[in-house]
Amino acid sequence: MMNYRIDASDKAGFSKFPDTTDAFLEYTKAMKSNNTPGGFALGHASGDANSWVHWCLWANGGNVVDKDDKVIINSPETERALNYGQTALCEYDSRHCFLE
Repeated sequence: MMNYRIDASDKAGFSKFPDTTDAFLEYTKAMKSNNTPGGFALGHASGDANSWVHWCLWANGGNVVDKDDKVIINSPETERALNYGQTALCEYDSRHCFLE
């Protein structure tokens, strides 16, 4: 489930919520350009510290542990997720961008 403003999305040129990570980046750019940037709760809502970014990890093929409960967070998929997350953050608010 995703909560979002349909009117702001329509104004930004999106008739439905994006269903790919690439489309989501385009969505965030369009929303920001219309002065209606989106965002995620970070650190102040129940469960944030443990789960708010799992969608990004999973969308990039990563996971925290494998089927045998072996920790596998140190992986190319996690690196890809972190890079995607940083790009998304930079698109949202360049004050938080640490990419060179």
